[in-house]
Amino acid sequence: MADTSVLTLTGARAIEALRPGDLVICRDETRQMSVVKPVVRLIRNHHQKILSLTLRGSSRDELLADLPDKIEEIIGDRGYDSNRIRLWLAERTITACIPPKKNRKSKPPYDWASV
Repeated sequence: MADTSVLTLTGARAIEALRPGDLVICRDETRQMSVVKPVVRLIRNHHQKILSLTLRGSSRDELLADLPDKIEEIIGDRGYDSNRIRLWLAERTITACIPPKKNRKSKPPYDWASV
């Protein structure tokens, strides 16, 4: 993602210059139009390079629907821990490496060491 240019309301900006709350223009493929969404979260590595960018409205369902056909395993954070998501992945024979939410009564296994 380094050196990526992102279109904002004030023009193109380097992705490294974005901050949570900034508004970016992106493509909504469902509605086939450009939309403005706020940046919610940026994940950076120890060199301050952006590894992940989350926009408001990027639902888990939208992200999962965009998975490539031949994916075998998915790594997610606790936000992806739901019976519905786990069932959806299992039906597609996709291994889920997702830690259980802290309040989950039955804790499904996950193995960070295998990834």
